[in-house]
This record gives sequence, structure tokens and C-alpha cells, in this order.
Amino acid sequence: MKQRRVLVVGSSNLDLSIYCDRLPGSGETLLGGNFASAIGGKGANQATAASRAGADILFVSAIGEDAQGEQIRAFFSAEGIETRWIATGKQEPTGIAVILVDKQGNNSIVVAQGANAAITPSDMGGIPFHTCSHVLVSLEIPMDVVMEVARRARAAGCVVVLNPAPAATLPDELLRHVNILVPNEHEVGVIAAGADAEKVHAEAARKFFEMGGDSLIITLGRDGAKVICPSCTEIVSGREVTAVDTVGAGDCFCGVFVASLAAGQPLLDAIRIANHAAALSVQKRGAIPSYPYAEMIHSAPSQSPSGSNHVFLPTSAPMPPDFQVDAVV
Repeated sequence: MKQRRVLVVGSSNLDLSIYCDRLPGSGETLLGGNFASAIGGKGANQATAASRAGADILFVSAIGEDAQGEQIRAFFSAEGIETRWIATGKQEPTGIAVILVDKQGNNSIVVAQGANAAITPSDMGGIPFHTCSHVLVSLEIPMDVVMEVARRARAAGCVVVLNPAPAATLPDELLRHVNILVPNEHEVGVIAAGADAEKVHAEAARKFFEMGGDSLIITLGRDGAKVICPSCTEIVSGREVTAVDTVGAGDCFCGVFVASLAAGQPLLDAIRIANHAAALSVQKRGAIPSYPYAEMIHSAPSQSPSGSNHVFLPTSAPMPPDFQVDAVV
């Protein structure tokens, strides 16, 4: 299938990870464990996952004028990913994430945003949204920037995919410009704040669809994903694997999912492919170091016939040039 360009806007960090037997309690110091550092941040993770899955990527982010920033620049250059680094001034350091991972693969993360927090809506003015078919954005950058990205992307005819992580209250004005919303179970609870436990998914879907959204995809970890559209609900099963490290698995899912959509995959098949890639990633340590390349993602069965020939496009925005589809969802 013809590959189209994906714009990813989001954070870049240096991840500092410690692998230990268990996570410490409040006020507790633990000795022992192994240390590793790697490039991270939700934006960097998602851009890398999408690129390794075969997408043509433009990544927009911010880093400091420091050694960590140079390390991140060198990484993306080596990966062959086109980048636009936003200048935030010498006083803003590169973002840092401190990650603790226990022997079951559970994690606890604290992020010092640094330059990521200094991005402004006006920085989006020179970004070529019109050259991209799909835009993926997450919430480790300021909310007003996320809103500007979604507004400009929708106006340019892009499919807008929002991963609302870390969890936050989403303004209606943002949701009006989003086609596909991809939260996890915690994040969907924030979207449906106040709803009874058994009605959380339905309430989040109702709110999103009232704003004009097309599909709500709730990631369920090892159980796969739940897809809710205005006319249907379906569970896409996950793969049962032994998890070593779950850090960045959601970002792997999002990146590969959008890459698959951009390649013309039907919605449900794109989710199956993303599930498979995320399952591969949790079997290795680290986020980006665990992300599979296209040949690995497609080397084992990851999808089953969906019974649908739908290729996902926004319902109200103009189609990008040369965008041929079988049906519009």
C-alpha cells in the first residue's frame, strides 16, 4: 500500500531507568538494581515506533542546548527521522525522565519537562501540516500547543489522533478537532469523570462523539483494545506474553497504529498490528530500545480478517491530495 507522511508532535527526554526487584515505598531507599539510559519522551517514542513500522515521519519537538539534547539529535539523525527542533533558549534544559521498573515489569515514572514545557502555540506556525495525511500528538507538551496542533492539522485535512497521556482534562475545543482518541483505562476514566465504574467507557465515548469524534480506542494492555464507534463496539484481542518492561508500550501501540493507518490499513487491522508490535516491545527492556522494525512486526500473524474495507479518514475535513479510499468511516 502507498505510504503517506505522518507528523508527530510531542516531547523528547533522556530516560534514566533503574531496574529493581520491587518499587520503593514512600520514604524508602532500596539498594541494588541495574541502570540504563535511553532516548525517550512520548513524542520521541511514538515517532520512532511509527518510523520503524515503515512510516515517513516528520517529528516536531524541543530539546535543550546541552549534552542530552545533542545525544537526542544524534539519535534521530541515525534513525533517519526528519525533525524540526524548536528553539526554547539556553536556559531550558532537555527533559529528563526517571523511571523505576520492578521485576514484574511494573513501573513508576517522574518527568522533568524542561524544554518540552517551553513550546508555544506560535511555534506551530511554520510546520507543514498540509504535507501530512495523519497527525499524532500527546500531552507531555503544553495543552495550548496540543490544541493548536489539532486545529491546524484538522484545517489542513489531516486525520488527527490524540493520545491523551499523561491523563488530563480535555477541553471541548480540543476534542472538536480530534478524529481518533486513544486513551488507556486510567486516562479514559479522567475523560468520563463522575461516571459510574461500569459506564466509564460509554460515557467517554458519548462525550467524544458529541464533539464530533469518530473512534475511541481504549488500550487494555495484555487484553488488547476496545474500539467504540458511533455505530459499533468491538474488542480487538491482545497477545499473551511474558512482560519484562511495560514502559513505552502504549507509545509503541500509538506509533505503529498511526503508521498502519497511513499505509492504508483498515482501522481494526491497524489496531491488530499495533497490538502485536506492543506485545513484542514489552518482552525487552526499555522503551525505544524495545521497539520492533517492520520486518519483525510483519513476520508473525498479527491480524485476522476484519470484515471491513474501511480506510480511516476524517468525516468533516477535506481529503489530502491523492488519498484514495474504499470507504469513509
